[in-house]
Amino acid sequence: MPSNKERAQKALEEISTEEAEKYLKELRESWEEVTKSLNRSTIAYCLIVALFELLIGSKQELRFTVAGFQFANSATLQKALPALAGYFYCSSMTYACKWLACEEVFDAFYKKLRPQLYGQDLEVELKPSAGPWNIGLHFPGDSGAQRFGFAIQLALGSMFLFIIPLAFAAHSAFLLIDKFGGGDVFTIFTISLSGALVIAGMAYGLWDRETRG
Repeated sequence: MPSNKERAQKALEEISTEEAEKYLKELRESWEEVTKSLNRSTIAYCLIVALFELLIGSKQELRFTVAGFQFANSATLQKALPALAGYFYCSSMTYACKWLACEEVFDAFYKKLRPQLYGQDLEVELKPSAGPWNIGLHFPGDSGAQRFGFAIQLALGSMFLFIIPLAFAAHSAFLLIDKFGGGDVFTIFTISLSGALVIAGMAYGLWDRETRG
């Protein structure tokens, strides 16, 4: 399968400059929407993780309201939260891959249409932030500062892409089994679903980068 960059370069050979300029504008708008969706999914994941940690260890009857709906600290909610977190992680991963695809196509179009600006790495300032995922190229030039920034970006990105989701899936499974036992059908189902969604999200991300990156 051709990479995103190769598809963009082929398209540039077949369309006019006016069409390329129009597409670049539309791409930038779509990229902003993808960024918002990615950040929303990431925030939802983090809130669910925090809520699970709060509820699973609480011995008090807590009640709270989310989007106008009232919830109580029930066993069913505690069991369901890890699976819900897995869903938002998987959703975030698909948006992250789409974000990277937008960046790759944007770079190809910008290099063709704005070669002088691209040569000075000025396209970097136009890229939307991917939030805590720290994906994409956000440090211009080839300097010590650029390499240091990339190292930090790689470390933080790895935490959100792999370490935190895997750690939470394992940690939540241990807490649920410890509290409700390994014979509870719903507990085993949600633990399995949570793990499956995390693995599916990672597999999709690796496949996308391998085939289209």
